[in-house]
Amino acid sequence: MRKMFYEIIYISESGFQRKIIEHLISNIHPNKNYLWLDGKDGCFTDNYNNVYNIDLNHIKGIFKSIDAIASFPKLSCDFLIGTHFTGVNCRFFEAFIKYKELHLIDDGIGTPVILKNPNYYWNFPREIFKMNLVRLLVFGKKTRRLKTTKRLISTIAKYYTIYPSTHFYKNEIELDFLRFDYKLNNKVGFIGMPLVDYGMVTQEYFSKVLISLISRYQKIYYYPDPNEKWIYNQNIEGLEMVEKNEPLETFLKTDGLPKKMYTFTSSALLNIKVADNKLDGYYIRIPNGGKVREYYYSIFNDFGLKEFRIND
Repeated sequence: MRKMFYEIIYISESGFQRKIIEHLISNIHPNKNYLWLDGKDGCFTDNYNNVYNIDLNHIKGIFKSIDAIASFPKLSCDFLIGTHFTGVNCRFFEAFIKYKELHLIDDGIGTPVILKNPNYYWNFPREIFKMNLVRLLVFGKKTRRLKTTKRLISTIAKYYTIYPSTHFYKNEIELDFLRFDYKLNNKVGFIGMPLVDYGMVTQEYFSKVLISLISRYQKIYYYPDPNEKWIYNQNIEGLEMVEKNEPLETFLKTDGLPKKMYTFTSSALLNIKVADNKLDGYYIRIPNGGKVREYYYSIFNDFGLKEFRIND
């Protein structure tokens, strides 16, 4: 690694976050000395081709990351820019990197959901277990402490957001780089989520939703999530898989925006609605989702997305 101090250190873990950081580098913080840690395929790499074998969002990955935690270099910066509280990886970097100011970027709909509801993770015992496990590891290895969600939120000095009029912070900067004038087509689309893979929805219910939509429109174009596996083993007549190698928001700029788009709680639906208000978008409630899912539906409603009931 060439340097240990940087004016800015960026952290990203998804294509959507990468687009935000690319925009910040080009338009908000040009000519700054920076380090960019980007997560992909079970590790992080930086813009100097260093590899950090850290993957704390999964229990198996946590144990594989023990040596990387112990050897993580001493980094410091003026501004640490990332998602910070929407996962375990981002909390680790916040604890280990010394900074003067903490700046926030969106991790999709999860960011406004958690800002509105700082106790969000108490609804997910498995997530609390992972955070506590990592908390013990980092304290034992480096005597560093992972902050609580409320503490992280109170530490944020600036928030770069694509969602207009959220007003969580005084120093909130709206990013409009996703404002597209999409070309509408006659397709009906569905934005996939790994709900079956993660045991949050049964395969039977997910299939029922898709078949219900196909019965209405004859054909559905399905945009799979990178973490989905089960959908590729299905043989549902009228369901056409659409492969892409970039975030859906930018893919549709070239491919065209379906006249109607459906999902459960995918951030991409909200992002596309923000990008172009012409979207006719619908969300589907997750059965037995509990109070926590109401946070998502509330934000969808705020932005003009509508609920679709398969029994309508």
